[in-house]
Amino acid sequence: GADEQYRKKKVNGIAAACRDRMDRLQSIENSNIITYLGYDISVFESEENIYIYLLVKMKRYEVLSDYMQSHNLSERDVIRIGIDICRALEACEKAGIMHCDIKPENIFVERDGESVNYVLGDFDAYVTDNGKMTPEFAAPEQSDEIHEPLKPYTDVYLLGMTLYTLIGGKPQSRNRDGLPEVPTAGIELNEIIAKACKYSCFERYQSARGLRSKLERIYEVTLESARLNPWSALSENERRVFVRLKIIWEGIMRNGPVFEGIEN
Repeated sequence: GADEQYRKKKVNGIAAACRDRMDRLQSIENSNIITYLGYDISVFESEENIYIYLLVKMKRYEVLSDYMQSHNLSERDVIRIGIDICRALEACEKAGIMHCDIKPENIFVERDGESVNYVLGDFDAYVTDNGKMTPEFAAPEQSDEIHEPLKPYTDVYLLGMTLYTLIGGKPQSRNRDGLPEVPTAGIELNEIIAKACKYSCFERYQSARGLRSKLERIYEVTLESARLNPWSALSENERRVFVRLKIIWEGIMRNGPVFEGIEN
């Protein structure tokens, strides 16, 4: 009947939208976007529900939240993450794609020796009008608190909230009064994140490129600071290791090396 025809038309439309989005994602050549090697979409129907499954083949990455279990991120690391994900979002903007669910669990780490590259992934295959979202990170326009369309400033907000949590803040989703400053982070980084997370979408950076330019400027400052004062470039964990090694070395220099259990 008419209901069945409508149902099939709806399913076919969603499946076609999924394929179009995945095709566009695969066509993007950007080192900061997850590399999809292939995908398959299947539709299953029951009497009550329709299930659309997306099977994706992709490169192996490490989730940022897992990486952080063994690596304490310095402020410079967080800025670098912001820059890399901004580059990913700029490429997405050109392809007409929005992510709508940026959070630490959807950022991945690609390691090549000592080199680290941060990658945006877990793109939902089908995005509704409000986008797939995680409530504590969501922008006001995603929850209809403000009646504005989802645009690049939405992903800017989500990235800003992600960076806020990475510097030690707690998600303050849709806070009309602005984000409380994180005292352990620099003033400029706090200010940049606060602007990215403005409640009014028109007061934020309007594109990822605008946010990236600000982050790159303070990143250059941290590099220069690290050159003049290498100690400032170390994370808290790296500093603790350095101090322990220094104590061991000073003990050796005072008393000489001690080798137990070795006979002449």
